[in-house]
Amino acid sequence: METDVLILAAAVFASEKTYRLRGTIVANDILSDVSELATRSYAVVNGGEHRGYIRKDGTFVVENLTLGDWLLEIDSADYAFPKIHVHIATKGDEGRASVAARYVQIGSEWSDDAPVLEYPLKIEAGAKYDFYTPRQGFSIVAMFSNPYMLMVGASLLLVFIMPKLQANMDPEALKELQNKSAVNKYYPPDWDPSYGSANSYVGQHPLRDRARKLNEGILIVRFELPFSIWCGGCNSMLATGLRFNAEKKKVDSYYSTPIWSFRMKCCECGHWFEIRTNPKETTYDVADGARKKAEPEADIVDLSYVDEQDNQDSLLHELETAKKQKQKTVQQIQRLNSLQEASEKQWKDPDQANANLRKIFRVGRKIREENQQQSDEIQSRTGINIPILPASAEDSANAAHVQFGKSGHSTKRIAKEVAGRPLFAKTAKLQKTDLKTKLALRYLSNNDPFTSQSTEHRLAIPDLGIKRCSQSTSSTNGLDELALTYANMDSSSSDSN
Repeated sequence: METDVLILAAAVFASEKTYRLRGTIVANDILSDVSELATRSYAVVNGGEHRGYIRKDGTFVVENLTLGDWLLEIDSADYAFPKIHVHIATKGDEGRASVAARYVQIGSEWSDDAPVLEYPLKIEAGAKYDFYTPRQGFSIVAMFSNPYMLMVGASLLLVFIMPKLQANMDPEALKELQNKSAVNKYYPPDWDPSYGSANSYVGQHPLRDRARKLNEGILIVRFELPFSIWCGGCNSMLATGLRFNAEKKKVDSYYSTPIWSFRMKCCECGHWFEIRTNPKETTYDVADGARKKAEPEADIVDLSYVDEQDNQDSLLHELETAKKQKQKTVQQIQRLNSLQEASEKQWKDPDQANANLRKIFRVGRKIREENQQQSDEIQSRTGINIPILPASAEDSANAAHVQFGKSGHSTKRIAKEVAGRPLFAKTAKLQKTDLKTKLALRYLSNNDPFTSQSTEHRLAIPDLGIKRCSQSTSSTNGLDELALTYANMDSSSSDSN
C-alpha cells in the first residue's frame, strides 16, 4: 500500500511542468575575466530557493522553475551585480513559456514599466567590492595638518617669540604677569627673575627636609620591607610591606652596580637597623640591627640531602656512582657517534642531496598540476563546484563490476498500473510478488557490497537497469536456489487455489 501511494505521488509531481532559466555573465571594464566567478559565485533565485552554478564561460542554468515571479541574483564575493525580476508565463494555446526579465531595486515594488531584457539573459558586473584601503604615502601637507603638529608648532612659536615680547614689556607689567603665571608656587615680594628660582633665592633645596643630610651623601626616601624581620632591640616582628623613612646611602659597588644601604628606625622601640641590596643574588640582605624571619620552606630539612651525605662516606656508594657515570659516558659517546654518522651520511654531498630534494618536489608539482587540470576540466564540463580527486586503481576495479542497462519501467506504464490497481485490497498474486521481491533484496543485501539501503527503501525504487557482474560461482548457485524457492512457492499457491 505504501509503495502504491509513493508511486502515485511521484506521478502527480511529475505532471507539474518546470522550466529552466538561462543566462550569461558578460565581461566588461569592471570584470574582464569571467572565469574568476566559476568557483565562488552562483546564480540564486528567491534567496537560495533555487541555485545554479556558473561555468567558466560565464553561462548558468537554474532548474525547476514554475510559472510565476522570481527574483534572480548573482551571489559573488568580489563583484556586485544588478538584481533582476523574472516573470515566467505561458504564451498562446500551445502553452509555450515566455520569460520577461526587468531590472529591479531592493525596497521598491516590482513594476512592468521597466524595459524588458533580452533572453537568454546577459548580465554585466556593476561594481567590484574593495575590502582593502591602500596605505597613504608621505605627504607634507597631511603631516602639518595633523593637530599634534599644529600644537607643537604653536608651542615652538611661543618659545621663540615670548622672550622677545617680554624684553619690550614694562617691568611692572612683567612682574604682574609672572605672578599670575606662577601656579601653586609662592614668590616673595622682593624676588626678581634675575635671582633665579625661588628655592635658590631663599636658600632651600627643592627636596626640602629630605635633603637635610645630602652633604653626607644621604637622601631620605620611603622604603618598604621586602620580607619580614625580627627587630634586634625589642624582638618584635616587622611584617613584609611595612614602610619607613630610611636613609639611603651608597656603601659599595658590585662591578658597575652600586650597593645601596637603607638605615631606618624600628616603629616599636626606635632601634636602628640596616638593610642592603645584593646585586649578585638580586635580593636584599639584613646588614645590622635585625634578623630575617625564616620562611616555611627554609625550615624544612631535606632528608634526601642528609642521606646523600651519609652515603658519600661509603665506598660502595662511590663504586656504584663511578659505575653509573661510566655507563652514562658510554651511552653518550654512542649517541654522539650515531648522530655524527647520520650527519655525514646525509650531508656528505650537500649539492647532490639538495638536487635530489628539488627533483622530488618537481615530480610532485607536475603530478599536482596534472590532477588540478583534470579536476578543473571535469568541473567546467559538469558544472559542479566540488573538488575532484584523482582516479585510483580501486575505483577502476569497483566500476568494472557494474553494468548499465535500460530500465524496463516507464512513467506512463507505472501510472496506468497504479490507476487500475485497487487501493485497499491485496490479491494473492501481489502478496506473492512482494514476498519474492523481499527475498531477492535480502539475498542481494547479504552478498552485494553495493547494496547499502534498507529493504523498505528498495521497494519504493523501480529497477534502473544497473546490474552486478558475477564474480564467482557461489552467486550463481545462490540464484539457482532462489529460483527453486520461487518454483515451490508457485506450486504451493496453485495447490491452494
